[in-house]
Order: sequence, then structure tokens, then C-alpha cells
Amino acid sequence: MKEFHVISHTHWDREWYQPFEEMRLRLLDLVDNLLAIFEQQPDYVFHMDAQIVCLEDYLEVRPHRRADIARHIREGRLLVGPWYVQNDFNLCSGEATVRNLLIGSTLAEEWGACQRVGYAPDQFGLTGQLPQIYAGFGVFHTLAARGYRFYERAEDGALRQKTMPMEFDWIGADGTRMNSVNLACWYNNAQRFPSDDSKAWAYLRLVEENLEPISSTPTKLLMNGVDHLEPQDDLLPILDGLQKRLGEAAQIKQSTMIECLEKIAADFEGRAKPEIQGELRHGDTTLILQGTLSSRPYLKLLNMQCQNLLELVLEPLYTHLAQWSGGAVEYPADMLDYLWKELQKNHAHDSICGCSADRVHQDNENRFMRILDAANELRRRGLNHLVQRIDRKGMDSDGYILTVANTLPYERAEMVEAELHPLLDDGFESFSLIDEKGKAIDFELLATGEGNRCLFTPCNLPGQKRVHNHRIRFRLAVPAGGYRTLRLYRNAKEAEVASTLRPAPQGWVMQNEFMRVVVGADGQVDLLDSETGIESPDIFGFEDVADVGESYWFTPDPGAAPIDCTGNPEVAIVGERGVRLTYAFGVRLHLWLDAGCRHLAVSAEVDNRRENHRLRLLVHTDVHSDECLSSQPFDCVRRSGSPPFPDLRDDWTEPNNGLVSVKDWNKQFSIFNNGIYEYEHLRDARGTIALTLMRSTARIANDPMCCQDTHAPDPMWDAPENQCLRKVSYRLAIRPGQATEAALMREMQGFQVPLLAVFDAVDSRKFSGGRPYVGEPGLQEYWHRLPGDPEINFPLQREGLALDEKAVFSALKRAHDRAAWILRFFNPAENAMVAEAPKLEARVSDLDERTGGAEWSAGMKVGAKKIVTLRFTKRIGETNDND
Repeated sequence: MKEFHVISHTHWDREWYQPFEEMRLRLLDLVDNLLAIFEQQPDYVFHMDAQIVCLEDYLEVRPHRRADIARHIREGRLLVGPWYVQNDFNLCSGEATVRNLLIGSTLAEEWGACQRVGYAPDQFGLTGQLPQIYAGFGVFHTLAARGYRFYERAEDGALRQKTMPMEFDWIGADGTRMNSVNLACWYNNAQRFPSDDSKAWAYLRLVEENLEPISSTPTKLLMNGVDHLEPQDDLLPILDGLQKRLGEAAQIKQSTMIECLEKIAADFEGRAKPEIQGELRHGDTTLILQGTLSSRPYLKLLNMQCQNLLELVLEPLYTHLAQWSGGAVEYPADMLDYLWKELQKNHAHDSICGCSADRVHQDNENRFMRILDAANELRRRGLNHLVQRIDRKGMDSDGYILTVANTLPYERAEMVEAELHPLLDDGFESFSLIDEKGKAIDFELLATGEGNRCLFTPCNLPGQKRVHNHRIRFRLAVPAGGYRTLRLYRNAKEAEVASTLRPAPQGWVMQNEFMRVVVGADGQVDLLDSETGIESPDIFGFEDVADVGESYWFTPDPGAAPIDCTGNPEVAIVGERGVRLTYAFGVRLHLWLDAGCRHLAVSAEVDNRRENHRLRLLVHTDVHSDECLSSQPFDCVRRSGSPPFPDLRDDWTEPNNGLVSVKDWNKQFSIFNNGIYEYEHLRDARGTIALTLMRSTARIANDPMCCQDTHAPDPMWDAPENQCLRKVSYRLAIRPGQATEAALMREMQGFQVPLLAVFDAVDSRKFSGGRPYVGEPGLQEYWHRLPGDPEINFPLQREGLALDEKAVFSALKRAHDRAAWILRFFNPAENAMVAEAPKLEARVSDLDERTGGAEWSAGMKVGAKKIVTLRFTKRIGETNDND
């Protein structure tokens, strides 16, 4: 028997073409009316877009309705979760998506019930590891609208859309299988039923007719709602009338997503469904909206900075501090949970994608900056907790130390940049840097001078002291998850500051053990891989073209000539190992090559003064391969550079989250970045990778109502700040040479998160005094609050948690229930690995961090593309019973 399942819902964008507070007023109306419907119609059921943040937004204004909302959730009328917010999957890290589900599902259960359906109605493409992430939260059914549209070439040569069944099995990168339904007729295919009986009947027949060619089961999914639509209050009597017309031939009812999807799965028992594996990014430009990867690039940079600080710095830093100190250093769980929730609010797909009104993105930028304010202060405090607990026995009381910390679970030998502020009176105009064994560390003095250092303490008034301001740079090997402590010794000979900038009329040569880089007087950059002898000439170029598109997609102007990016740059030498290239069109590149470093570091500064254009950095790899590798959440994706229908889209830009690599039979060329999410593997003679540095457009959308109106839209869709007339700075690295996916992703993380340095006096009271309250000399007194337990002293160097070299780190943190610790890593390779580390007594957990699971032991097999979550309660290195 045919069954029509009517799903009453709204798709709620917290902010989009209207700013948050305007949208919240509409949300208040919606929820107020919904609660009234619940009171009048006890059988009414409504989906709140699978995200819990809407209820938080509502209850901030109407806290007195909390009990009513909780009651309706418990009784199954108001359906919420598993998301905290409907985020974008390509622009958010895998860990961010896990935290989104962790926060959302936990809050939903606290409210009374969580609907465990993978509902992602309007995200602009779905990542290949999403099925595995869903399964880690007990979700095995998915609903999505985008990324599942396929084409074929007709006899006349035109492209036409293929008719595909909306029910299919989505197979994730690791093989996880999801019962999936594509919302081919969108999430409003039954948006609102007419109240007139005959019109309602005709409407049902139209909906059925639209579904018939693509629905392969007698169970029909009818989505009753759309963006920001309030619930249809007369729906139930209309459905009763339709049921009378249908009689016993069919059934129509208000239903739930989970009930409908479970029925569809049952319909397919004993027969096969179509299978689609990997990421869902199939379709034309209007479906995938890949222009959002580069719209408002400054937001993307801030987002990656925030994510990396939380995931790769603060959580592992405080986990180690809490473990090493036996709990004397408190893990800041409350503050980190708060920062994660604030970050998630910026991850809403219309926010992080840069496709909203200017006011929305002003709020986004401000929220990112507030997150960074708090995160940087937590980092400062954590490093102070570390350095102030270093054992000072045998050190001169007027001396100074410098501790360098590595928050990643891999040993790293990298460049460190540090600021030193010894007191003027202590005589450290010049100094040596000495390691734990008394060996001198060579360093480059980048800057020196004198100044005041402000002192803020909880016990005294703010004060200041006169100090030297030295900035140095040096190379150091630091153990996995650990630190090393160096000491400063006075020198009689004053060090010279490295020359900051000087002309290079003859060009410049930089070389280390891995590569040789020649910068010509004309600005051409040639790179020689010293290990293979393969040369890559003229590796950098630029492309700048007019863009008449919008925030959602790039549209080239067929009548516009390419914008001139020719002309030799001004070449200058920076310091001992750097070159600066300044171009007339507002771009400046800085190149550095350090000893022992496998990559050429690049910073790109764009001073954008042009409107309606797209500027790309072209990296000529000379690798002749149809495929490229791209880092994605919990994955390294292999993509073809030759799409089957090149004319389907105006461009074939794709997402990455920090790594793009191309490889042929004898050469590999990789690029790291710190938030350039959009790239394109060009089909040209030089194997070029194009990285979008700037995309400037004037509107959210040119045709927001999708009615092919040739007139300009309402001014509310204008977004002049989307032109990005500002300065934006990026960091990149060019990495020649062969490497595995895991090795590249680990190196990428090290590039994105440099080693941390913290300076302190041997006598920490020098910088904890401030100034006294009483002015009389005889009554002046300073109070000092130093680390609580003087018996807890850390050694000069220490190793923390270490991972197997074939694994990539994702998280080391306090469990969400705060009863244990969590370690998460993944295998990005296409084959299984044997993990010899970590050597940790733990149990394997799902992504939801619940207890139970098999015991972990070093040497266990980790399947291809698998994400591993371990839960442990004892200190790292201990081997007693755990939970």
C-alpha cells in the first residue's frame, strides 16, 4: 500500500539576507505559534530543522517557556537534534563537525529526546567521511538535497539531467553504509496544502506525479515547509480529508523523518538500491554553489585560525598540563565548551560560506575575534602554567629560561620564533641560548630594542618595568606532545640584527639540504628538488579575471579582457633566508627557506582595490597527472582533473582544508595553506594548481527568487562589503618530494600550528609584582601568586603522547561528560595500517564518546580511512585499569 509521509518542518537560517536579531524576531513568532498549535492539537508533530541552537536563541528571550518546550520534546511532538547548528561540511574541520553533533545530540537528550537522522537539507556538498561521522553518533539514515545530480550527453550534444532514484545507499570513504534519500524535489515538495478539499486533492496528485519517476518504493516523502516557514496550523484536518478520498488504497499522515526513512529501508529489504561512494558534490554550479569556498576569504582564514587553536593547541596543551600536574592545572572545560559553541554559530552554512548580508558577516568577524581573544589568553595562561612549573634547581636566580612546547603528538624539528624580555638591569644586552646539555643553540636576531613591559597581577596594581625586547629565530627538535627548556646566558659580544631589507638587483639564491630556490632579477622563481634532481622552473604566476557572479558562484564576463598581471616585481632580500616580491597589482610574496625544512614557506599579502574580479595564485607543478590529492575532514581525497562534462560548470574549483598535492610516476608536488579553501587543478601543459586569493562580487545573489528576472533584485540582496576592499594575508608552503598522505597531513598540521615559545625569569616573581598600593617606601609590599603546589616541578624537557607515524591527529581533550580523556586520530590512506602507537591503556569509543568498546592495544589494525576514538582515565603512560 502506498504511504504518504508528511513531514512538517522549517529550515531555519539563524542569519542570512537579514541579520540575526531580525531573524530571531521571526523565530519568536514561529515558536510562539507552534506552541499554540501544540496546545490546541495534541497530535501535531514538528521538526525544528534538526538543530538545537534555534531553541537556545528562542529561550534567551522567552526563558519562561523552557518547561513547555521540554515537555513537547519529551512527548515526541517537537523533534530536535542531532545538530547544534546546520553547518557547512567543507569549510569546517572534521573535528568541528564531530563537536557540532556532540553538543547538539547531548543537549537534545537533556531536553528529552534526540532525533538521530542525518538531515542536511541545504549544505553545499557533503564530505565523504560524513557517513562514518553519522554512524559514530548512532545515525544510519540521511536526508540531503544537494550533491546528487547526474548528467548525460544527448544525441544533439546537449547536456541533460539523468533521472535517478531518490533512494540510494551512500557509502562513506571507509565503507560505512547509510540508508539515504535525496530531496530531489527539494525540502518543500509539499510546502503547504491548500485548505480547499478539491485543491488539496489536486495538490497531492501533483506532488505524487513529481515523485513517481524518481521514487522506487510505495513510501513517499512529502516535505511540508521550507526556509523560515511557520507550521501549517490547518494541516491535520486537511490530511483527514485527503485520507477519506484515498480510502483503503493508500495512507496519508503527518509523520517523522525517522519513521519515513525506516519504512523506506524496510521497503528495500531483499532488493538492491543504487550505491554512491565518497563525497556528494555531483551537479552543476547552481546546485553545488562552489563559489562559497572563496566568498569573503577573510572569514575562512579566521575560522581556520580558531579551529586550529582549539583543536591542535589548547585542548592537547591543557590535557598534558592536567595530567603532568596531577590535576593541579585545571583543564578549562567550561571555557572551551563555550568557545566551541560560539565557533559553531559561525559555522552555520550561510555564515561561514560568506553568502549573507553585510551585517551578518560583521557579526561573524566580531565573533571570530572574540573567540581569538579568549583562545589566545588561554594559550598564554597555559604556557605560563608550563614554564612556571619548570624545575629551577641549580639555576642563577637572576637568569632567564625559554620553554618551547609542541602540542602535536609527533616529534618536530622546526624553526621557532620567540620574544625575550629580560630586565634592563640584569645585563642581557647580548646573550647565548643554551640547551639542557649545555650546548649552544644558534639563533638569528630579528630585532632588538628597549621598552616598557606592563605587568598585570591579581594581587597588585598594574605596573611596568624597563626591559630589553629581543626577537629571535632558531631551529629546535621538540619531542611529541612535549617541550624543551633552554637557558639564557650573558654574552660579552653583542649579536648583530639580521638585515631587514635590501635590494637584490641580481636576484637571490636560497638553498638547504632538500631544495635550491633561485629568484631571478625579474622575479622568476625556479625550484630544484635536491633529492631527485628534478627542476621546476617559474613556479609562480597569477590570473585575474572579471567576475560578474555573486557570493554563491563565479561567473566570468565573456566580454571582458583578462586583467593584466604581467610586469616584473620588485625583488628585495629579507633577513638571511628570505626574499620579497612586490607586484604592481597589489600582491606581495615573501619567500623563506630554512635549514632542515622540507618546504619553501610563502606568505601572500593581497591589498585588494579592485571590484568584481577573481584573483588566483598559479603554482606550476609540471606534474602530468589527471589526479590530485586534497585534504578534507578526516580524509585525503583523490580527485580527477578531467571531469566527464567540462561544460557543466563555469569552473571546476574544489575544496581543500590545507593540502593539495599532485603526483606522477617520478615527481610529487604539494602545497600547504592556512585557509585558502578553493583550488582548481587546471587542465594545462604545466599541471597548474590555481589557488583563489580573492573573489570580489557585489551581491548575495543576482536572482534570489530563482525566477530568471533580468532586473536588479531588491537592494536587501546587495552586499557591497563582499567586494573585500581590504588587505588579506595568507601563509602557504611549497613542498616538493614524495610523501604518504599521512606524512603530508602531519606536516601540514605542523605548518599551520608552529611550535610555541614562552619566556620567564628563573625568579618568576620578577614579572608578578605590578606596583604596590601604598606610596610610602617603608610600607610598600608586593604580593605574588605563583603556581599552587611547590612540590610539583616539571623536568627541563619532557615527551607527551606520541602517535604512530601512519596516523593523523585530530583531538586530545577532556571527554564531554568530563569523566575521562579522549584521543582521536585517523588513517587517511586507502589501505589499512597497524598502529604501533599510542602506547596507552584505553578503550575504543564511538565518536559520541560513550564508554564501552574493545580494549585498545598498540599493534591493532586500523582500517582504511577509519577514525579511531579512544577513551581513557589514567595518566598517559600508566597501565592500570580504566573505564
